[in-house]
Amino acid sequence: IVLFSVESCKISLKSWGIYIESYYLWETDMEELISLIKRTQAGDVSAFGAIVQRFQDMAVGYAYSILGDLHLAEDAAQEAFIQAYRDLYKLREPLAFPGWFRKIVFKYCDQLTRKKNYTSSD
Repeated sequence: IVLFSVESCKISLKSWGIYIESYYLWETDMEELISLIKRTQAGDVSAFGAIVQRFQDMAVGYAYSILGDLHLAEDAAQEAFIQAYRDLYKLREPLAFPGWFRKIVFKYCDQLTRKKNYTSSD
């Protein structure tokens, strides 16, 4: 009996209790991310496009939480993706990508914040 379902996560009731069926999807997602990163590092630009699609909402949302301006957040995310593409060859562990990329987004948000503070103090 399925009690609750949200996209890829189902909580099911079995005779022995409730369990969550999301581990396999998470593992599959991680395997796909590893593949996309390795393909991008090998020169497959379309693989990077898939990475952008996967992380775009996170990048803009995180940047917005820092900057408070949607347009600046989109700019920061775009610059972060460009930088990530240029530096992806440096990433040794593909599973570290989400945290590594988040640091890049933060760097661009910080730059925009400093620039904004500098121009407003003139």
